[in-house]
Amino acid sequence: MKSISLRKFFYYITYNYKLISIFILGIILRILLLNKEFFFDEAISLYIAKQPLHRIIFLHLKSIDCVFPFFNYLLSFWIKISDSIIWARVLPLIFGIFNIYLAYRIVAYLFNREIGLLTAFLVSTSEYYIFYSVEIRTYSLFTTLALLSWFYFLKFIKEPSFYKRFLYSFFTSLCIYSHLFGLFVLLTQSIILILNRKNYISNFRKWAWSAIPIMVIISPLILYYFYQYNNFYKIGSYVDYIPCFKYLISSLNIYSNHKYFLLLYIGLSIPIFIKKIKDLRIFNSFFKKIKLVFNRISTDFKLQFIFISFFLPLICICILSLGKIKFFSFYYSLPFFIFFYSIVSKIIIFYKDKIKNFILILTIIILSLNGLRFSLFTAFFNYKLEINKVCELIKRNLTRDDLVVIYDRYTFAIFGCLDVPIRIITNKEVLKDAKLYKADVFRNNFLTLDDYAVTEDYPLQIYSRLWLVYLENTDLSDIDWFFKNYSKSLSRIYKIDKYLVRLYNLKERF
Repeated sequence: MKSISLRKFFYYITYNYKLISIFILGIILRILLLNKEFFFDEAISLYIAKQPLHRIIFLHLKSIDCVFPFFNYLLSFWIKISDSIIWARVLPLIFGIFNIYLAYRIVAYLFNREIGLLTAFLVSTSEYYIFYSVEIRTYSLFTTLALLSWFYFLKFIKEPSFYKRFLYSFFTSLCIYSHLFGLFVLLTQSIILILNRKNYISNFRKWAWSAIPIMVIISPLILYYFYQYNNFYKIGSYVDYIPCFKYLISSLNIYSNHKYFLLLYIGLSIPIFIKKIKDLRIFNSFFKKIKLVFNRISTDFKLQFIFISFFLPLICICILSLGKIKFFSFYYSLPFFIFFYSIVSKIIIFYKDKIKNFILILTIIILSLNGLRFSLFTAFFNYKLEINKVCELIKRNLTRDDLVVIYDRYTFAIFGCLDVPIRIITNKEVLKDAKLYKADVFRNNFLTLDDYAVTEDYPLQIYSRLWLVYLENTDLSDIDWFFKNYSKSLSRIYKIDKYLVRLYNLKERF
């Protein structure tokens, strides 16, 4: 029995060595990024997850975070083991690694194993997927649930059963709860089935019945997002405005890792398109040939599924962004660009023999090296650990009577997770940006310079010491008064790479 099981194991390894290699590469590139710079959005999620369960939804309703707190509830249970940043990032990392496998399963199910493997490779080496696989935000979870929804949707319409119908409804509902754009996943599936209702008439009816419990389950979200929309509408644009066409082009550039890669993919697709037109063997006008090519694509369920699942959500994002609130955030589109990679993979696999092998070898080498360069640069050659060192320094020496003052909107992110009284000295432009997330995140500790000067409201006398944290190259000209008043009581300066930490003894000053 042992010899048979070992034989099966080795057979599995040898048969799936390509997928295993892609998986290992993706894991390495993502683990390298666990120490990347800690961002403000991550601090928001970590701060919210540390609150009592009943307060998490309350903070979201106050528009500290716009999406439904499904991920933050998961994170709150996850960090009970450890609340360190590295451990918190392991949760999205698990989903990010699983996304490589799901990309392979969906595309292999639609086309073949070779295209599925290449798609998984493109996902594993993509800079954007690597980066957001370790971001303490919902995007990695959202991608996983969206891919699971699409996978069981395909399974359900091909081989309907109660089990597959249940899993499809379950993962689709969770997908929508994880992010608002999960509605686009349901929309793409609806359009695909409506266009193919003649081929799947009985399954279409079963899907329609499956959609009813999904709509019932997600009905509370309608009120939630209506409330959130009103909150953010009062604030203004959630994301800076860019033209729709520029958003689409920029998305393709970003997910291609570089515009030169995008140009390469476009260049590879041109000979295929020309060949398809020539294969029609008719003498009609050029435009009629193009129309026939698109007609063939529209009647091919597999290509139809890929193109609708990729392009429709992007078009919907552009339509939604016609209003005051803009949704042009590239990381919102993470699940949909899996299908962009499947299109690229199908283009590359279309080539035959030596040409295909040459393109594959070139693509694998360049993208593997680019992924490694990105992970190493972001993890080790970018200033990201300095703020952690500052945090550790203050945590080791801080007393309850100390006050931490931070003069940088990027620097204060990590301190939002410190259980100490924190004040943010900043200018009004940064304050306006910070108020988008509401002052509740840091216990109403956002202040302007003028606010801080009013000692009746914020008496410095009650603190024993003051820690001033700022970047070495920060322009401090607008707080010269601060140094003039407290320079005599300066007791120590810590220089941590690009950061300066100045410690003042306030009791001596007063």
